[in-house]
Amino acid sequence: MNMPHGSLAERDYNAGEDDDSMDVKGTDRRIYQNAIYNGVCSPVLDGLLYLGSDTVARDYDKLKESGITHIINCAAGYSPDYHADKGLKYLSYHLKDHVRENIECCFYECIEFIEQARKEGGRVYVHCVQGISRSTTICLCYMIKTQKIGMQEGLDMIRKIRAIANPNMTFMGQLIWFHKRLYGSSFDSIPVSPRVFLVCSHQPEDPFKVACKLQMDNLYIQ
Repeated sequence: MNMPHGSLAERDYNAGEDDDSMDVKGTDRRIYQNAIYNGVCSPVLDGLLYLGSDTVARDYDKLKESGITHIINCAAGYSPDYHADKGLKYLSYHLKDHVRENIECCFYECIEFIEQARKEGGRVYVHCVQGISRSTTICLCYMIKTQKIGMQEGLDMIRKIRAIANPNMTFMGQLIWFHKRLYGSSFDSIPVSPRVFLVCSHQPEDPFKVACKLQMDNLYIQ
């Protein structure tokens, strides 16, 4: 990750999340870290897949500098497709960072989009508002599918270059089930409710985008 030598971002990145040398605690530390990474285009898979916030999504010069050709916008209700008129290719979703959001229904379309960019020699920037939960989840689904790794292993890899990466609890669960469906020998260890899907509009904001949605009721009851 390219950061100015000796900068606060470099010191925070090198120190890792467990460093107590900074005189900030709890919420203040999270705000500090979020501010550090807000303008960073983090290379998840260098040369192909990048992760970040709306701030970078707005900055055409930074996207161009990073060689970005494709963008997955996970927060279309907040971030418009800023540079579609400049030739960047967009895949956009009105996803919410909420425990009742079904993000798994986007996985295969996102994987196909990233794979197409790879075949074209392009680079994909995945963003939400802060580059913490929704966009991290989409990067992880691609890593699980193509790198054949588990959710936690992939998240550990991402946190080495973007310490604030932190999908919410439901997103983590959906990633774990996604891995089990891909590589598990049976469905015995998967809860009953994820076997029930609804074919419907993805979001009220985008009624013509049809998705196969996971039934979320009683998701954690066994």
